[in-house]
Amino acid sequence: MLSTKNKNIFIFLIIFILVIDAFPSFSKPQAFFKRGSKPIINALGLWQGPWRLFAPHVDKDNSRILADIYFVDGEIIHWESPDWSSLSPLDKFIKFRHMEYYDSLAFSIKPQIWDDFGLYLSTQIKHPTNKDIQLEKIDIIATYATIPEPTNKVYKRPYLIYDYDSEVHSWKPEK
Repeated sequence: MLSTKNKNIFIFLIIFILVIDAFPSFSKPQAFFKRGSKPIINALGLWQGPWRLFAPHVDKDNSRILADIYFVDGEIIHWESPDWSSLSPLDKFIKFRHMEYYDSLAFSIKPQIWDDFGLYLSTQIKHPTNKDIQLEKIDIIATYATIPEPTNKVYKRPYLIYDYDSEVHSWKPEK
């Protein structure tokens, strides 16, 4: 059994590693610690991807996750991931990791991720009457596009319509 002191040291180290990983590298010591923390972050399953909020490597991936939740009584609820174009710059800054989460989900090539996300949605979405009515299925639609580099032509703003690809995934609860 770990002593309280050792538990506190362990918690401090985990928080320290997460803070180092969560922010862009501004200095050589931070970059050094960030490189050294990658194996630990990966082993713990906490790696969150690069911080691509600022130039020169800004986020060029646009995605939306939509879901239609079907209940056995015929009721349908439509769910959408946040519309990032409607958020203020401060909200985008604060929720940047949420944006990255939905991008990673939409661009994922691992089919099992949709079962996990369907299960998650099934715990979050309740029937409109708040009655305990069973889910029939959830159809999850992932739409995604990569914004092309600007050219001399008119450049569309981020989050406007591009040539989106879509994938539909169905999730059904286990009986």
